[in-house]
Amino acid sequence: MNDHVFSDKKPEAIEPLSFSFEGEIFRKRTENDVALNIFNPNNYTVTIFEMEVTGIKTNSSLPLTIGKNNTYKLHTTFNASAIGESNIDFYISYRIKSMAGEDEKTLTIKVPTKGAMSTDFDDDFDI
Repeated sequence: MNDHVFSDKKPEAIEPLSFSFEGEIFRKRTENDVALNIFNPNNYTVTIFEMEVTGIKTNSSLPLTIGKNNTYKLHTTFNASAIGESNIDFYISYRIKSMAGEDEKTLTIKVPTKGAMSTDFDDDFDI
């Protein structure tokens, strides 16, 4: 008896992964512990074999395998010592492979920051 199930139905096209940050980023703080949540909306497992997130250090190594309709939490740190703005734009690029093939995407996530605002102005007044 054959225990393998084969289908002539092609898998659905790869849906883009969803990225979100969990935790707080404080302006002017060197180490901010945050988690990058990566959600796989596909009905099959995907493997991230290349990924870059600007400004993020990660303790995890690639490849990352994420189950169908599942979220992977990547624990990271972010150096915000030079950040004075109320939001940071994170640029993310990744390449994944799955039973539907390979795909490559880039995206930007705007993440709010906390703490005192930094204003650069000249406070030397000529009298």
